[in-house]
Amino acid sequence: MPLYLISGGSLVAMKLLSLAAGAVALWATYRLARRDPAVPAWAAAASVPLVGLYPAFREYSHWVLSDMTYTALAVAALLVLQGEADRGDGRPRWGRWLLACGLALGAVYVRAAGVALVAATIGWALLRRRWKPAAGAALLFAVGLLPWIAWSRQSAPTAPAGYLDQAVAASPFSGPPQELLQALGEQFRDVVVEYGTYQLPELFWPATPPPPAARALGAILGGVILLFGVWRVIRGRRLRPWDLYVAATVCLIYLWPWLGERIFLTLAPFLWLYLLAGADDLSRRLGAGRAPAMAAAGVVALALLMGGVADATRQIPRTRAYLAGDRLGGYPAFWQDYFEAARWIGANVPEAVILARKPTLAWYWSGRPAVVYPRGADPPETWRFIRQAGVTHILFEHSTEEALAPTLARSRARLELVHRAPQGRAAVVRLGSTGPTSIERKATRSSFLRVATPDRGSPGTRPGGAGTRSGGDRIRRHGQVESRLIV
Repeated sequence: MPLYLISGGSLVAMKLLSLAAGAVALWATYRLARRDPAVPAWAAAASVPLVGLYPAFREYSHWVLSDMTYTALAVAALLVLQGEADRGDGRPRWGRWLLACGLALGAVYVRAAGVALVAATIGWALLRRRWKPAAGAALLFAVGLLPWIAWSRQSAPTAPAGYLDQAVAASPFSGPPQELLQALGEQFRDVVVEYGTYQLPELFWPATPPPPAARALGAILGGVILLFGVWRVIRGRRLRPWDLYVAATVCLIYLWPWLGERIFLTLAPFLWLYLLAGADDLSRRLGAGRAPAMAAAGVVALALLMGGVADATRQIPRTRAYLAGDRLGGYPAFWQDYFEAARWIGANVPEAVILARKPTLAWYWSGRPAVVYPRGADPPETWRFIRQAGVTHILFEHSTEEALAPTLARSRARLELVHRAPQGRAAVVRLGSTGPTSIERKATRSSFLRVATPDRGSPGTRPGGAGTRSGGDRIRRHGQVESRLIV
């Protein structure tokens, strides 16, 4: 946000920030690995191309999102803490400790997932019985997070509800209390399927989505090597701050309202260190030395590089369209429609309050307040939320239409299709007290979208069981993952 204000909203400046943050994250990953005695020296060098060419890392480092900045701050904070872990005298260096805490605090301001980094920082100090640094960090975080909590609870220009309120509304635990036990089990299933059979295999596969065979092989072989690598690394030394960060983030994933690569991306540097250490040890235990592990890492890196080149080639027509003056030309078809629909609201409905899957994006392109719909709520509760928020229009796309289907099923007569985006992947629907005009009745009987099925580049989807890079996370609804996962 500071850079957005300073640069006058320049997307180029913010994209350069993402690129720079990606470079810092790679440098910090290398330095972190070199300082860890449990990670082989060759693995530290190999981690740079493997992390940098991982499809999600590669793409998010070119997108105007918070993920790269957060990842850079997290790895940098853990690198500084690693320096404290290397000291054997037990006396803290307060300057280094405060720097690490400051970076962790900054990470929380960038992304709420930074609470895992805060927990790891304090937890490591407690494990090492460094009571004063632990108390100092807890006090610093408690005071430093107060402005963030206050801001997150307020109704920002982006929405009638604050960020924390929207996160609670999207929580997988937002259903009725009597269904909590069922929700816990379903959520565990969703997390295992999403991160074990999609996100983990995508670390090794050069394109998204990986085919079913690659998913199966990546999940089984990658999972075995990863677990062995975790055991191998932790067995050879004391717990390090980055071990605790990985554990805290894994716990956070279970509680996080959204599924997807964005939170997994923050783990990717450390997962690759575990994988490389595990592959190195397995290779040596088989009596072949390190050569097979190094060769396998080289093959994966080369495949990822080829995938990156192919993606860059496909992006050329979009870049040309943007340079030719089409502001939305650089986006995939789905996002072109989504943003066009939001812009239509801004140009035609000055009093609108929007219900949207991505309220911040809806606000950015429309200039109108927007709010996310509650997940897991029953239809009466959802209607109460809509009325209390003062919603006048719904920004429809396939995920929103699916999520709101139970709520809107008996109220279709109150919905009026007022705009459909050019490619049919998004639409604007007005909430009214009377039925639609005769021209719109046919549309309200089925889908508001001309392209009602998800396609590549749309958020929260895996059409036909295949993954897509969306720039957003999927949501959980009473244990149902909107991406229709295939186990």
